[in-house]
Amino acid sequence: MAELARSHNAKVIIASLLPVCGAVVGSRPPAQILALNAWIKSYCDQTGAIYLDYFSAMVGPDGLLRQELTGDCLHPNAAGYNVMGPLAQAAINQALGTQKKSFRY
Repeated sequence: MAELARSHNAKVIIASLLPVCGAVVGSRPPAQILALNAWIKSYCDQTGAIYLDYFSAMVGPDGLLRQELTGDCLHPNAAGYNVMGPLAQAAINQALGTQKKSFRY
């Protein structure tokens, strides 16, 4: 999809996977998430796409999704979206070459 978007002169933003916590870790091991995020970042670096790093902003010191940012250890809650919103806006601004003011959900 990124290649198709670029072929139509669309700016491409690809976001990292979020960390997980709790029982979800068994089906989504942190090491696999880190490996996929590293691949995504490398792809973005190679192709000029913008890498939107949600992971670093939402991971705790234990390497898992910070509890206050989720209700089920997989999906962000309102606090999680408050962290993600400004990051998404910054990536959009970068893609558009603008310096619009950030927003909060």
